[in-house]
Amino acid sequence: QGQPAPGDATGDVEMQESLVGPAPDQPIPEEPFDRQQCLGWLLVDLVASAVVLFCPVPWSGNAWYVVLALITFAGVFWRIGLYQTTPNRKDLPYPVAVIYSNGTTLYLVGTLHISPRCPTDVELTMESSQSEVVMIELDAERLDKRRRGGNPTSSSFHTDQLQEVQVLGLSEDTARESQSLGSLLSAPAVWNRRWSGSQLRGRLVEDVSNPAGLRPWGPTLLQGALVLIDSGDRQQVSMARRAWHAAAGGAAGVVVVSDNEDLPLRVTHERLCARVATALAFRTCSDPPIPLLVVSRQAGEELRAAIRNAQRGSPVELTVLIREDTYPARSLGWELCFGCVLMGSGVGLMYGLIELAGVEVGAEFVAAQDKAEVMDIPCICMDVSMDGLCGRLGRQLRPTPSNIYNAARMWITLPRLLCQLVFPRAWQVDLLGSAVLHVAAFKLRTCLAYILAVALASLVSSTLIVWMLHGVGDTARAAHVVHADDQDSFEEWISITVQLFAMPQLLQAILLERDEAMYQALVKQSRIGKSATGQYRMTAVCGAAHANGILGKVVSRGL
Repeated sequence: QGQPAPGDATGDVEMQESLVGPAPDQPIPEEPFDRQQCLGWLLVDLVASAVVLFCPVPWSGNAWYVVLALITFAGVFWRIGLYQTTPNRKDLPYPVAVIYSNGTTLYLVGTLHISPRCPTDVELTMESSQSEVVMIELDAERLDKRRRGGNPTSSSFHTDQLQEVQVLGLSEDTARESQSLGSLLSAPAVWNRRWSGSQLRGRLVEDVSNPAGLRPWGPTLLQGALVLIDSGDRQQVSMARRAWHAAAGGAAGVVVVSDNEDLPLRVTHERLCARVATALAFRTCSDPPIPLLVVSRQAGEELRAAIRNAQRGSPVELTVLIREDTYPARSLGWELCFGCVLMGSGVGLMYGLIELAGVEVGAEFVAAQDKAEVMDIPCICMDVSMDGLCGRLGRQLRPTPSNIYNAARMWITLPRLLCQLVFPRAWQVDLLGSAVLHVAAFKLRTCLAYILAVALASLVSSTLIVWMLHGVGDTARAAHVVHADDQDSFEEWISITVQLFAMPQLLQAILLERDEAMYQALVKQSRIGKSATGQYRMTAVCGAAHANGILGKVVSRGL
């Protein structure tokens, strides 16, 4: 209805404009607010919560098993009906939802980060949908850490993100043998941003007695030069520590020769434990005081030949204009604070133990990027960075009246959320059914690692709360607020109250606010993609916990 006739040119233009929708720079619509609808859902949630709390059905004995069996059968038949009435999902993996909005078809894959079937689901979805872009639930920093080998190579990205190096002082023989050596590409270190906009220039030297920079140079040995070193074994000595070794010898910068032709997009810091060891060794928490660049193996060999030929004439000089890099450069203090927050919440401990057991985490994101490279389509990170996590946690954990109301409101909503979990809507990802499929694909090692990690993470987080509340009972008894006989019960109730408040607020900071950020990223990319033809196909890969939150925003606000 309302579509123009096939030969009506004016109608075709009007329909095209309606499909394109707002321009990419237009503001994203806010969440619609209907006061009567909100009051209605609040009444429903209150009634449902009262029924659950004061249900006359005895939650013990055979009655519990009868109720559970009825709910299970009802959920199974509900899913069979949904599967038969949604033909657009029959050729896709089960944990995939498809939504068409304003000319954009969105294929959203809900994943479980430790499931071995997630990479296959992502690849099949991208092939079946023939998507023009894939967006993943990571930022650039976390994607780098997920990549095998620690750093993405430049072959997976545009080479304009690399930095150009000018080589001066070449001999005639060297210039004749290597036509490309006058200008070459290099990958910068993350700490180079300190010198953004400045020019790095110096003579290039090589020390054959310390070819990989594994040992410190003596003071003033390098005398303001740029030292050329091999990449060597990065696991043995990190790039940051080698930069410190060169700085101790008076070098102005370090040029590292890669062990292959593919350049890393950038050189990142080592893992936290190795970074702390470097800080203790050099007695400073600061980044290396000199920049570092990485060149390809072929360029490195040509630079070595140029150095040898230059020993009989003028020295070889390098010049590079250090460009600004938006990649986050974390200080050691920030890394330590963030690590403490992750460990205290139990999330970092859980994933750390799972990875320690040899279970690969987040393989679907690497698979999405690799598949995007094969299909020659962009792979875009749609999640927010970790910069504002501590701030978000601080805002949500303040015991303000609005936060207390929000926590109570989320607990009241729990029965409705459980009902949606058992009986999902047609446009939602079936979280319960998908979880069953993912768990069925687990290996025994994965099951044991996950159970142990969840148990230890819960123990650590609960112990931390008890430790933080230590002494509250003594203070209350000393102030004659509680009787000595009731002190233990008082401490238990305080602990339960704190956990009841903190759990939904942590969910708000870690989950729901990121849902909004990822939805906005999808809207912006959708507007850019369909600005030319009015039609666009997108694949989004995110954790199952984010899936229905994002889909709900797409349904209510569009793309």
